[in-house]
Amino acid sequence: MCAPSLCLGVFDRRLSYSWLFASIWWIQRLRRGTAIAWRITTTSLGQGWSKLAWGWGQAHSVTPGDEDRQSHASPAAVVGYFGAVQRILIIDDAPDNRAVLRYLLESLGFQVIEAENGEQGLSQAQTQPNLVITDLDMPVLDGYGFLAALRAQPALRSLTVIVCSAALSAGERQKILAAGANDLLPKPVSESDLLHILRQYLPIRWRYASDSEESR
Repeated sequence: MCAPSLCLGVFDRRLSYSWLFASIWWIQRLRRGTAIAWRITTTSLGQGWSKLAWGWGQAHSVTPGDEDRQSHASPAAVVGYFGAVQRILIIDDAPDNRAVLRYLLESLGFQVIEAENGEQGLSQAQTQPNLVITDLDMPVLDGYGFLAALRAQPALRSLTVIVCSAALSAGERQKILAAGANDLLPKPVSESDLLHILRQYLPIRWRYASDSEESR
């Protein structure tokens, strides 16, 4: 890994999302103590390419495993999924975190709805999304409050909730699971980890570029 650095370039969405998540995570840490002016924008350029404008970040890479390609999908190969359309609720008070997740999920065919805090998340949860990804540290109602309120409602208690948070100790992980989370997704998020979570909890199969080519 490298230290946070000012970057301008073009990257492949399929290969560099983990870098972008790491960038945003570092940006947010830096923003808490300094008045750094920054902006990250992504512009679709076709063929899975995007443009990354000014931002602070660090490199982050993922090494593919040897497991079954459906359970541990290679981000570079996945272009969508087979199955009914899945709706995912993202709850995070950081607009950039939501934007990156939305871009990645929508590029694979998922429908995305958003909330800025747990209170808004509870309202959006009434629409019965297929899966919820929530932050912990949020204003108004944090992730713990959201989980407690959600699990207290019979109509919502069976929703799958993934907590996305950084630097969790073993004790903190157990506390989050005991609070009602189904699983955890560490920050900075790697696309491989995200694909694995989605495949584990949703009734889908990954669609690869080779699948599209074979059907022609």
